[in-house]
Amino acid sequence: MKPANNFIKSRRNIPAIIMLIAGLGFLIACSSNYGVLRTDPEVTKTFKARNPDPGYTYYYFDTQTDPQAIVGIHTDYTLASNVWTKVDLERISVERLFERVLMSPSTLFYGATLISPEGKQMGVWFSASSGATIKMRSENVIAYIRPWQPESNESDSDKIRPVP
Repeated sequence: MKPANNFIKSRRNIPAIIMLIAGLGFLIACSSNYGVLRTDPEVTKTFKARNPDPGYTYYYFDTQTDPQAIVGIHTDYTLASNVWTKVDLERISVERLFERVLMSPSTLFYGATLISPEGKQMGVWFSASSGATIKMRSENVIAYIRPWQPESNESDSDKIRPVP
């Protein structure tokens, strides 16, 4: 019998094999460049009160008259996506955008914080959509945030991180 086969077949080596597999899984997870949404009732209250935090730059997804989602990105981060539109404060107030999202036919809204792969808060999220795929380009640059659409044909593998 070959030495590698003996190592795998030996019962006393099972804990070492499990530790090796767990370690590899941990390394793969840590090298991920995807952010997550973390449900936060305080964010929901802030949006419903139409009280934007001035420490964020706000963007909307879809149209200004019918935004599907709003994100506030902390000034330490940049959103490099061309599908989100920066709120032009000369034309419309963030408060007005909050109101337009709340006029959605949905009765359930999700307020959440955007968390970087390093565990830092990158911003806030408010939408009737329960989740999003958040891909990072680099440590402080968000490549895109794609809200999940209920009618979407995305495969489960595209839905990287659910809202917990």
